[in-house]
Amino acid sequence: AARGVDTSAVSTHIGCALGSAAVSTLCVSPVDVVRTRLYNQPVGSQWYASGVDAALQLARTEGPFAFYKGALSHYLRLGPHMVLVFGFLEQLKSFRARAVSRKCGS
Repeated sequence: AARGVDTSAVSTHIGCALGSAAVSTLCVSPVDVVRTRLYNQPVGSQWYASGVDAALQLARTEGPFAFYKGALSHYLRLGPHMVLVFGFLEQLKSFRARAVSRKCGS
């Protein structure tokens, strides 16, 4: 019996898509939280001098988990999106492969 992952299985595509969404969320959330803090400071006030200053103040006052505020909602939006993207991509690849094999076979 062959060992490994069945690359044509739908469950493999779903798992890869959800894993991809998780990695993306983990990487993007801290930057997104800092950017949101900068955008939401009142006009004319300088709570933060820069993005680095905002990140340092956030870490100092609220701790490291503050960088992941809203990460679950981001993942719940991105996860299904990635499942659909990977699903459609794999379907298009299989349609193309069948069309090429039919063309070469005839």
